Amino acid sequence: MLGVPAEMESLRKLAQSLEPTALIFTKEDSPLMRFLNFFARVFNPTFMESAGVTIGNRIYLPSTWFGKDLSACIVHEARHITQCRWCGLGLSAWVGLPIFLVLYGLLAFPIFLAVFRYLFELDACAASWRELLMVGVSAEAVRKRAEQEAQVVAGWKYLRPWPKFLVIRGFKKKFEKVLAGFGVAHA
Repeated sequence: MLGVPAEMESLRKLAQSLEPTALIFTKEDSPLMRFLNFFARVFNPTFMESAGVTIGNRIYLPSTWFGKDLSACIVHEARHITQCRWCGLGLSAWVGLPIFLVLYGLLAFPIFLAVFRYLFELDACAASWRELLMVGVSAEAVRKRAEQEAQVVAGWKYLRPWPKFLVIRGFKKKFEKVLAGFGVAHA
């Protein structure tokens, strides 16, 4: 066991301000994450170090990420908890988890046909962009992040959920809508 990182409490408070039942764990301390890594490493060899994962109301983060500003990441992952809750008709993330998993994973497994995985990630990324803009990160810096996230979501780490040009176009359009909500026309 690696123990609890110093900033875990502040991250938990941020997550719970967005989703009251949110819990945060390190991936390395989780038997479930070690089990999932056995399968995930086939398409993402750096799964344990390169990805935050949310299951139900639990957010799992790589221990190597601690010590950095994780607020946008927490907002992104908490949004996945919200999405699970939506799938459960607002009752709880755990009630919605089976439907979320079918939409995000099983139903969406075919390459280029996983529209729900793409849409869930786009929504979570947009939530993190809003957070970054609210705390004063420049629109240009957030745009660059959005472009990088589009490349990742369009790639093999997400099993190419939708054609790359559509993912990139969708991320660009969503980013422009987020900017417009802040009264910024273009970065």
